[in-house]
This record gives sequence, C-alpha cells and structure tokens, in this order.
Amino acid sequence: MASEDDVYLASDPERQEYVMNEDGIIYQGNKDWIQPSPWNYGQFEEDLVDICFQLLDRNLNYQRNPARDCSLRGSAAYVSRVLSAIVNSNDDSGVLLGNWTEDYSGGVRPTEWSSSPAILRQWHRTRGQPVRYGQCWVFAAVMCSGVCACVCWGGG
Repeated sequence: MASEDDVYLASDPERQEYVMNEDGIIYQGNKDWIQPSPWNYGQFEEDLVDICFQLLDRNLNYQRNPARDCSLRGSAAYVSRVLSAIVNSNDDSGVLLGNWTEDYSGGVRPTEWSSSPAILRQWHRTRGQPVRYGQCWVFAAVMCSGVCACVCWGGG
C-alpha cells in the first residue's frame, strides 16, 4: 500500500490490527445481549482475491457497463458499496441468504459460521448459489473480508 492510497494507514499498529490480522472477534446479538465470537477473515487465503473479483463481476454495474465498473474499482468506497450490496443474495444474486427465523433446514445456522473463506468458497463451489444462512454479523464479516482482499491485495 502506497501512502497516497485511500486505504493507506500510516500507523503500523492500526495496520496490524485492521489489515494484517486475519483473525478477530465479531459481535452478534442486540442492545441487551452482545456475544463476541471468533472470526477468520482470511484475506490472505490464496483463492480469496479471485473469488472476490468474481463477486465484483456479478454486480449490476458491471453487467451494464464493464469498462466503467472496472475503472471505478480503484475507489475503496466504490468497492465497499458494491460488495455491501452483493454479499446479500436477496436482490443481487449475492453470497448469503438471510434468515432470522428458527428454521435453518437446508443450510447452516448463522451462529455456526466462523470463517469468511468457508462461506465464499461454498458460494464459488456452487457457481454462485446463495449460501444458506446469514444474519447481520455474518454479512458484515464477509463484506470486510472482500473489501480487504479486493482493495488491499487485489489492486482494487
């Protein structure tokens, strides 16, 4: 990362915490009950950058105008917005199907996930079929992994 990049962090301790640290804590719950859970973001996993770029190629902007979409991928804000939309399968043929019921048949209970690479690889292995199931913290963790992989390591 060059000092003129939008995503550059001058502070080495911040860089170690926010970019270089593959493992962290994700929080789930509500205002009255907050539960920390370990999470593997896996931004250094060998195939994660390629999978994340496949995600970017599925977004509606790319489908309409690939050249313009690719020209905007140097912007961390743009990549973040695109991945934020496409991590949710409801309207963008994205990665995760949300489920806030108690019926998780046909999928994985959101509380059982602990790794973005596992989710992204399942999405890739099934040729873009939504992974069942996610909730807010799972969406957030997968999005963070994708942004880091695409912007920091993939040349965004």
